[in-house]
Amino acid sequence: MSRRDPTPLERDPVLTAIAALMIIFGIAEVAAGFRHAIFGIHPTHIPVGTCLGAGMGVLYLVAGTLVFTTKKPAAALALCLLAVMILGHIAMVVTDLYPTDSVSQLFVIVLGSSIACACFVVVAVKWDAFV
Repeated sequence: MSRRDPTPLERDPVLTAIAALMIIFGIAEVAAGFRHAIFGIHPTHIPVGTCLGAGMGVLYLVAGTLVFTTKKPAAALALCLLAVMILGHIAMVVTDLYPTDSVSQLFVIVLGSSIACACFVVVAVKWDAFV
């Protein structure tokens, strides 16, 4: 019986967990964009806010999928998508597409953006795990 080398994801369970979480959070963000409420965040009901919120969720989902590939070019693209998503959250707050009229609303926005930043940092720190 021959032994095979473990894949990069098998060697680094942290990347597997981060990629899975990014996909789950991306799906949640798409749902929030179209349902106009999830986990306490309420984007505005205008079509631009709906599309942008769902679009950022798709970016998150695609970034997570790219991390699963364990290829450096895919990881570089995932980092770019995460950066666009983080900047998009900031832009939506500044343009009032994410209203900041309550403490709970602010908390959820900051928490979500912080999680995206943490994913960015983990992927960047684990750069050598990609082939």
